[in-house]
Amino acid sequence: MYRIRLLSFFLMGCLAGYGQAKETIGEMLQKLGTVTDSNKVKLLYQIGNYYAGMGKLDSNTMYLEQGLAEAERVDYKPGIARGLTGLGYMYKAQGEYEKAIDYFLKAVRIRESLNLPVDAAASSEAIGRVYIDMDEPDKAIPYFRQAEKVYESYRDSARLLPLFSEIGGYYATKKMFDSAILQYKKALPVYERWIRDSSTILAPRFLANYRSNALTNYSFCLIETGKSAEAISILEPLFAERKLIGGGSRVVVQTFLGYAYLRSGNYKKAADHGEEALAYLDSMPQLNLPNERSDLYRNTSEAHYALGDFKKAYDRYQSFKVISDSLVTGESNKSIAEITTKYETEKKDAQIAGLNKEKRSQRMITGLALGAVVIALGLLIVAYRSKRLQKKLFMQKQQLMVKEKEIEMNELQKKMGQLEQLALRAQMNPHFIFNSLNSVQHFVMKQDMEGVNKYLGLFANLVRQTLNNAGRAFVSLDEEIKYLDTYLSLEKMKSDNKFEYSINVDKDIDQSAVFIPGMILQPFVENSIKHGLASKEKKDGQVRINVSKNGRLVCVIEDNGIGRKKAGDIKLTTGESLHESKGMAITLNRVDIINKLYNSDISIQVDDVNSEEKSEGTRVKVEFPTDME
Repeated sequence: MYRIRLLSFFLMGCLAGYGQAKETIGEMLQKLGTVTDSNKVKLLYQIGNYYAGMGKLDSNTMYLEQGLAEAERVDYKPGIARGLTGLGYMYKAQGEYEKAIDYFLKAVRIRESLNLPVDAAASSEAIGRVYIDMDEPDKAIPYFRQAEKVYESYRDSARLLPLFSEIGGYYATKKMFDSAILQYKKALPVYERWIRDSSTILAPRFLANYRSNALTNYSFCLIETGKSAEAISILEPLFAERKLIGGGSRVVVQTFLGYAYLRSGNYKKAADHGEEALAYLDSMPQLNLPNERSDLYRNTSEAHYALGDFKKAYDRYQSFKVISDSLVTGESNKSIAEITTKYETEKKDAQIAGLNKEKRSQRMITGLALGAVVIALGLLIVAYRSKRLQKKLFMQKQQLMVKEKEIEMNELQKKMGQLEQLALRAQMNPHFIFNSLNSVQHFVMKQDMEGVNKYLGLFANLVRQTLNNAGRAFVSLDEEIKYLDTYLSLEKMKSDNKFEYSINVDKDIDQSAVFIPGMILQPFVENSIKHGLASKEKKDGQVRINVSKNGRLVCVIEDNGIGRKKAGDIKLTTGESLHESKGMAITLNRVDIINKLYNSDISIQVDDVNSEEKSEGTRVKVEFPTDME
């Protein structure tokens, strides 16, 4: 029912990426032919890290192997140790545990010979993590203890915290709660020491969330060992703190607090906390926390039953059953069915319209139809993979339900969010592609063959970019800007040059090193064109896109259209208000899912551009964290 929440791998990622050079991959590859010896080794590893950050692990492995070979050739021992460690992690990820351990052991020996105790300890810790993956904790613990001793001697809190969380989380999932408690007791004073360290590089909010995560995990272990009173003494002040902040963390802490009171026999407080948390969730529809809601329904049902209020107990149990069942099914099948139905319907409409054109136009439309089939196949592949993932998820749920209910519900929620994100991305592709096909039909009907050829070139580029980005959660800012430029060129051509556009990115932003969710800005640009500029009488439309960085990545999309109020009046007059922009609806839903899935805080602000109380356009400001990748 309850889940141990881990932040250690995220923390390690934050620390590993801090301070890396911001060179583009092109610059690094070009530079590769000019450097030698240890500098070449370092550059090869840097290129490998770039590809690892992009999720291209095969490329990362290739450059690690090249870097290791070069380091051995010039006898550069720090580089040899680094290459062995990197390849060890690759083998660990592939399940080749014996190879991984062998590489890590070699790295330990080299680093010890170089008198690099912290680096040697990190390689020892990595060996312990491999043994944990192999479910052999007795072999892992000596390596963890060795690493812990070195980290503590150097007061390296940033390495100690993930280590304690790793060990504690493992023990908790194995129901070895007393052992887990010892690890969390070690972690908490290290956290307090770290938070006082003025040299810390992480945001205070992250550190506060890390502390909250550690305390709730610690309290859960106390509850499971019959120490509910001790857990309550920790959770009560933590809840008071999180209640002031609000949000999902407040609900999580209160859920654990209610569970502690339930297990202590204080059913009144358990019921009160459960009902309060449910009411808060009802008042905050943007908080999509089905696992916590399920736990709250279950706890309050048990508490009301113990208090003799059988009607409330029954109602809460029914709600628990409904939400538990809904976690299994989800919305992925519905989204995939909508994609397929829309494609088949619009493809038939395009084919029927093509029958009335001249032979040359017919050949062109036939070619477009074939292109659409290719595109559809790509979309159906994405849909098929989504179904396979969903089926695999369902099978995992059935197995884990027998073994451990609480672990299963946590994993299910994360994977369902990923599937929903993939399905929403898949909905976007036919939405833009078929709009473009309609534009091609417009040029064909005008017998503007030159316009058709030019439009098809841009359209082919747009399709290629769309399919290239279809399976990726994040793309570089450079790729997103190129996508917007292609889309705006198509729209400008379709509107007979009724508007101009500009895209400006601050020079100090490395566009290839900043990542955002793919196709996240395009619907706002589309809204500016379709609803802001389309109704203007003059051909003086302007769409301006400006990207800047001030702690966060700020993207501003501004037009000089008719404004939101007038556009709304036109919608009411023409009946379009019944058809909300599909792209906008999908995008807002995607942002909500991404914020929850990746614990990010993407924000969207829409304002009118006014002059002397007269609307002269719309401004959309989208802000992203700078560490989305």
